[in-house]
Amino acid sequence: MPSARRALWPLPFALLAGAAGCQSSRHPPRSEPAGEPGAAVAAASAPAASSHGAHAVSSAAVVSAPPPSRRDAAAPPDEVQLPELPTAPQHRGDTSSTEALRAIFSDYGLPGAPGLTHLCGRRTYHSGGHVTWDAFSAEATPEQLVAHYEARLGKTGFEARPGGGLWRLPARAPARTLEVLPRDASAPHQQCERELPANAGSVLLLSRND
Repeated sequence: MPSARRALWPLPFALLAGAAGCQSSRHPPRSEPAGEPGAAVAAASAPAASSHGAHAVSSAAVVSAPPPSRRDAAAPPDEVQLPELPTAPQHRGDTSSTEALRAIFSDYGLPGAPGLTHLCGRRTYHSGGHVTWDAFSAEATPEQLVAHYEARLGKTGFEARPGGGLWRLPARAPARTLEVLPRDASAPHQQCERELPANAGSVLLLSRND
C-alpha cells in the first residue's frame, strides 16, 4: 500500500483552466477552481482512466535556459507552438543532469531556471487525451522565481496567486502551464517518491495537455 503522501492526488495544479480541450475544437474550455494550487490539472485530467508514474531522480542541477530558436526569438509566447509530444516521463531515464533538465523544459517549449531539482513526472490519461506534468524543487523563493519568469515570459497569460503565480500559454488557447508554488503547498509534487530537498525555497510545476 502506498503511503498517504504518495497516494494519487486528484492532480491539482496548473494545467489549463479550460485547457483540456483548448487545442482542439472538439473539446470546449473548462473553468478552473479558483485559488487552489494546481486545480487546472484536475480539471484537465478528470475523469482519469489511468496514470503512469516516473521514478524520482537525483540531485539538483543548475539549469540555464537553452538559447531560443529563431522561431521563438521572433514570435511572442502567444504564437509559439507546442513542441511534439515528448517521451512519457516514466521512460526518460535519469534526469539529474543539466542536459536532461534542459530537455524536459524543451519538451514544454519553456525556459528553465537556476537551482532546480527534478522531483518526478507523470502522464495522466483522460477521456479527451492526456496531461503530462513535471515537478521541480527550486532554491529560489516563490517571489524570486516569479520575477525570473516574468523576465523570460512577460505577463501575457499570467495570473498572480498567493505565494506564487501561474502562466497559461498560449494565452488565447492554453496548452501548457508553468506554476510557481510555495514549498509547503498541497500539489501534485507530493506524489513524488523524491522529497523536497532541505534547501528548497519553492516548487515549480510544468504541464501540457495533448
